[in-house]
Amino acid sequence: MKRLTVLFAFVAALFVLSAAGLAQPHNPPPPRPDKKPVPLEQLQQISRQLAEIEAALSAPKLARKERERLVLQMRQLRTELDNLILDVQDNKVILPAYDCCPCATHKDDQGGTVQVNVVVQGGPTPPPDQPPPPPEPARVAMDPGRFEKLKVAIRDQGFPDDKLSVLKTAIGENWFTVAQVKAILEEFTFPDDKLDALRALVGHILDTDNLFEIYSSFVHSSDKEEAKKILDGK
Repeated sequence: MKRLTVLFAFVAALFVLSAAGLAQPHNPPPPRPDKKPVPLEQLQQISRQLAEIEAALSAPKLARKERERLVLQMRQLRTELDNLILDVQDNKVILPAYDCCPCATHKDDQGGTVQVNVVVQGGPTPPPDQPPPPPEPARVAMDPGRFEKLKVAIRDQGFPDDKLSVLKTAIGENWFTVAQVKAILEEFTFPDDKLDALRALVGHILDTDNLFEIYSSFVHSSDKEEAKKILDGK
């Protein structure tokens, strides 16, 4: 009977201790940080929008206001991307933890670490390499036979205006030496007509180092001075 009493007391003590332990509050686990998955769809959308802006900026003819609007939109997207990158670097967003991902550093099911590098370059896309333009044709003075025919045609005209008209028609893409210019000026009688002829010829003279020889086609110093202004492009 005494043994039963001791055993009963021991069991009762264990029951009291267990009840006391259950009554004590347990320390709750620390709250899991507020994290969310990386917004992949948002990143893909931003990438598509940047591609569309790049294509629009490469248009050959783009109004200034439209270009400014596209550049502003591109800056806004860049800001949004920068914010996402900061969130990732601050560990506010995570990738899902997959066992098949060799780069994930699993710890308490918090997933791995992601680093995103984004480079956005504005401005139109440079055009592809273009073939070099063909070389300009060589400048050659009018051949002597054609030049003699030109002088005869000018000489056959009775009025200075008609002579000048024939000269302007014949110039076209032709080039002349200083000696040929002096010979043409001799077909005109009056100084003013000579100066008009020189104005028509000035952009088609080959040996520009010899322009000073043209001054001898004029007698008066005032005409020589005017000829100098014409040859100097004034």
